[in-house]
Amino acid sequence: MHAIVRVAGVQVRVAPGDTIRLPRLNHEVGSTTTLGEVLLVSDGETTTVGTPVVEGVRVEAEILGHARDKKVIVFKKKRRKRYRRTNGHRQAYTAVKITDIVLPEQPDRKASARKMAATAAEDTAQEQLPAEEGASAVDQTAGPAE
Repeated sequence: MHAIVRVAGVQVRVAPGDTIRLPRLNHEVGSTTTLGEVLLVSDGETTTVGTPVVEGVRVEAEILGHARDKKVIVFKKKRRKRYRRTNGHRQAYTAVKITDIVLPEQPDRKASARKMAATAAEDTAQEQLPAEEGASAVDQTAGPAE
């Protein structure tokens, strides 16, 4: 089972047991949280794509810690103009472990199919009932006598 969620402006494919890095979240280490919007969910047999989100599905995660990533060097240069600028940046991130993907409760499809078949059988049985005694089919459909 896996899902695609949008958290803090990033779309990430997650599955139970995965450890992922997300842009810094304001949660305490060790706490449990529900991740943003679920855009797609697949249970192996069926895939549900949201418009834009899948209703009733949630992704639960545990916050493992906060840290900063490796330094990224930003170097700008314009040739023959003696222009050089060096800058660095370390992006803050939150390590998150996906604990569970919770799907909404699905009604039993076989039970609902049996219920629909029973309802259809009752409808056909009511159509086949004979008309009341003393009244003809013409009297029932003709309306008021002229």
